[in-house]
Formats: sequence, C-alpha cells, structure tokens
Amino acid sequence: ASFPECSTFVDLVDKAGMTTVLAKDGPFTVFIPTNEAFAKIPQDRLAKISGDRAALSAVLLYHMTPETLSSKELASPSELKTCVVPAASIATSSEKYGDASFVRKDVPCVNGVVYVVDAVQIPPFMTQNGLVAPPQRAPEELSIVASEEIVAGAAPLSLLLSTNMASSATTSVAYLF
Repeated sequence: ASFPECSTFVDLVDKAGMTTVLAKDGPFTVFIPTNEAFAKIPQDRLAKISGDRAALSAVLLYHMTPETLSSKELASPSELKTCVVPAASIATSSEKYGDASFVRKDVPCVNGVVYVVDAVQIPPFMTQNGLVAPPQRAPEELSIVASEEIVAGAAPLSLLLSTNMASSATTSVAYLF
C-alpha cells in the first residue's frame, strides 16, 4: 500500500458501492482526504454520513472534478465544479481545496491527477447532521479508475471519476494506497 494515510477514503469508496464502477476514462482530478482528515470529523457525524449511502456518495463526489488540473492551474484562486449532484463548486487556490491544505500535489494518474488533502470537505447542501443529501446518479454512471501507473519517485496512485456513459468497458480495480 503506497498511500496508507488514505485508507479511510478507499474504505468509504467501497462502502458507498462505488468500487464496482471504478473503471472508465477521465480526465479527472481527485482530492483525497487523509485518515487524519476523517478523524477530525466528530465520530457520530462520520457514522451518520457513512451509514447513509447517498450522503456518503455526495461527500466523496465533492472531492472530485471532471477535469485534470495541475497545481499551476490551481495557482489562481477560483471555483471548481465538482462531480456531486446537484452541482456544487468549491473554492481552490495554489495551497487549498476548500478548507483543506494540500499534503501532496500533482500525483499523476492514467486519467488525470490526484491531490492528498488534510481535511474532508462537506457539500454545502448537506445538513449539519450529514443525513440529508440529494439523489445521486446511479452508480453505474460513475467510475473511478485505479492504476499502477508509476512516475519515478511518485507513489503509485490513481483514483479518477468518470461520468462518461459512452464507454461500457469495465476493468478490475486495484487500490494502491
């Protein structure tokens, strides 16, 4: 496991039922919270979110954008469109994704890029208790790709989201954290 500090995210992706759809093309950017980031969420709230598949999917999709973004492209403060439904944007800058600071940047992937962040971002439409989330797209419409692509000196991580319905190909997934 190359990114053991992100195992909670991987477990939650599995719990959300998104594991079976982790196979289509990008490009995408994923902002993956560390285990410490999840530990900062009060345990009762995290339990409520992780126990509600729609709420959990909303939180996970709020950490993904439907484009590949390098740190150069994030250098200027902006609002990024996330993959969560209904559409929700999040503020970014050269050092931040919402309230989260970057721990690792520009980890190249087959279909885009991954950033590791130090805080979990909650979509603005969710209530304080974490149980109210909008209806999500069917899981079959989403995919995340895990790949063994390794760049010299970089950790072997690829987690990418796709809402491209044109491709029906699926491949097996191997998480490399």
